[in-house]
Amino acid sequence: MDSGARRVMIPTINRKDFATLPDEVIDKMQIEFYSDPTQAAFKALT
Repeated sequence: MDSGARRVMIPTINRKDFATLPDEVIDKMQIEFYSDPTQAAFKALT
């Protein structure tokens, strides 16, 4: 976020870690979860 990122992609397996993010990050970032590398690539390109 400090470097200008507006979107972050997190593996679904790490969804439990989502709860540990500060509210400021959750409010300012677009957070997307993916379950496999193909899905991550598709989301990154769209």
